[in-house]
Amino acid sequence: MRDEGSPGVVPAEALQMINAWTAVPAFIRDRYLNVIASNDLAKEISPIFNEGVNLVRVVFCAGQLPAGVQTVPQQLADKLKEALALYEWDAEFEELVEELSAASPEFVQAWAGASDTVEPLPFSVHHSQVGPLSLTYQAMTMPGQFDLSLAVLRGTDDDSRAALQRLAELTGPDQS
Repeated sequence: MRDEGSPGVVPAEALQMINAWTAVPAFIRDRYLNVIASNDLAKEISPIFNEGVNLVRVVFCAGQLPAGVQTVPQQLADKLKEALALYEWDAEFEELVEELSAASPEFVQAWAGASDTVEPLPFSVHHSQVGPLSLTYQAMTMPGQFDLSLAVLRGTDDDSRAALQRLAELTGPDQS
């Protein structure tokens, strides 16, 4: 039996909750910004929200960011720094920072820089079915899970909110 308070363990209730949100894209990330669970709508928006994707790696490593996805790289480096300030430096943090530093001069610059990044974090996606989506995501620490955050995606304007709703209708369960 797994301990629901253990690092990296997603409580069954959290998985049920995000999967029940058919019109709200959501995912759960760990302190290293790895996506460890996501609902169908988040995955439909972009493969960057698939389980196993590291959000910082996908932005800073050449060829990993899908076409049509735009982010603010400095803000993702800042989120990783923020996580480092909350948790102890460990081998996984060290390996990730070393990998990104070797792969990306842009990461080195962002890691050395400082900004006043606050959530929600903006990004945009050009989706093949519904067109452009201007989105933000807001992450909240999950109660009882010191190293997990629940992130909810939202449209930033009326057009994006309408496109997100169309996408949910196109990809969600039948309403018949």
